[in-house]
Formats: sequence, C-alpha cells, structure tokens
Amino acid sequence: MKRDQDRAERRSESQTWKQEKIKMDADRIKTQQRAKTELEAEKAKFYEDEIANQAQRDKDKRAEDFRFKREQVKTRQAKREFDQNNPRKWYKGFRR
Repeated sequence: MKRDQDRAERRSESQTWKQEKIKMDADRIKTQQRAKTELEAEKAKFYEDEIANQAQRDKDKRAEDFRFKREQVKTRQAKREFDQNNPRKWYKGFRR
C-alpha cells in the first residue's frame, strides 16, 4: 500500500515536472523566435539606413567631383588666357 502510494506520488511529480519542462521549453522557443524576429527587423533597418547613407555619400561625392572638375577647367582657361595675353611669358623659353 505504502509502495503504491510512493509510486503514485513519484508519477504525479514526474508528470508535473514534465509539464513544467514542456512549458519552459515552449517559453524558451517563443523567446528565441521573438529575439530572432527583432534581430531580423534591426538588420533590415540597418541595411536600409546604410543604403540611404551610401546613396547620400555618392551624391555628395559626385557634387564634389563636379565642383573640382569645374574649378580645374576654370584654372586651365585662366592660364590659357594669361598665356595668350602675355606673349613674352609664353615665348620666354624660346628666346634663349
């Protein structure tokens, strides 16, 4: 009788422990999935921001390159005009 009672108690403890374990596993899996989806959302947001930042950097670089080239053309034109307006400087090397 006592032995049967002990077995019944052990069985009920085992059942409750199994149920608790199943519940804990389900909670753990749910938490992991939630964390994974949050991570994926953060990754997507990061990639979107990175793409937008890269596009802005490219746009700024193109504008800077355009300004630089325009400045080069202006200095080249100014030098050409100076050489045309000052023939002595232009032919200085040939006079020797």
